[in-house]
Amino acid sequence: MKTGLRVIKNSISLMGGQGYGIMINLLATAIIARYLPLEVFGDYGFIVAVCMTFSVVTDMGTNQIMIREIARDKDRSLEIFSSGFMLNVLLSFLTVGLITVVIHLTTESQHIINATYILTIAILIYMLGDNFDIVFKAHEQMKYNAYSKIIEETMYIAAIITVVMLDLGLYGIFFAYLFAYTTRFIVGYLFTRSKFFKPQLKWNLPVMKWIFRESFPIGLSRIFRKTTFRIDTILLKLLRTRAEVGVFHGVYRFIIIAIFIPRDITDSVFPI
Repeated sequence: MKTGLRVIKNSISLMGGQGYGIMINLLATAIIARYLPLEVFGDYGFIVAVCMTFSVVTDMGTNQIMIREIARDKDRSLEIFSSGFMLNVLLSFLTVGLITVVIHLTTESQHIINATYILTIAILIYMLGDNFDIVFKAHEQMKYNAYSKIIEETMYIAAIITVVMLDLGLYGIFFAYLFAYTTRFIVGYLFTRSKFFKPQLKWNLPVMKWIFRESFPIGLSRIFRKTTFRIDTILLKLLRTRAEVGVFHGVYRFIIIAIFIPRDITDSVFPI
């Protein structure tokens, strides 16, 4: 397939999947905002801000490096995938540590702390699942990214509706994330195994160290960028009431969701 047509096809796939995801997220945000009391919605926004801010440490820019290297030499797909996955697992321990420290410094509510741990586990599963998306992008088969996204978001909105109907509260909302992200991980694994290679985890320290060195500057940039998107919610929690945090997060959430649109266009071109 010609390069131009391949870019168009991949862009449509990514934009289609992400467009569906945006609609589902907007709907889910509206449902959650209406379901939770304003103060609890403020807690929800604060927990999401903390977890999302530090989640980037698990990735630390490895995505771009892995896509680049697999696209260059597809025979090394399994080696790069395995090393990147193991590196992400190690970095996830640092992510958990940072989230734990911050949440204990900023709140004494055990309810909020427990909810944070649930979302932390969900996000770590999501970040590890990104490794399968990397394979699809590097092989320029981004229709699988779209399939994975559609399945994930469908499971997410179904879980959110179930939580509301059963009145499972804040814990239930974050278990909905956990359910959707775990489904995404499983789907990514199955696609990778059936269409590309059988994922295996091998400890290859030299390759892991090389990926980390290459990705570190990108990771730092991502940390600073992610912090600028989320730090205001965290600071607002320390300075104002829970209700005010809820009002702020409800509006700001729509802006955050829209940020993914230009990223998907870039992702479709990057492996070339």
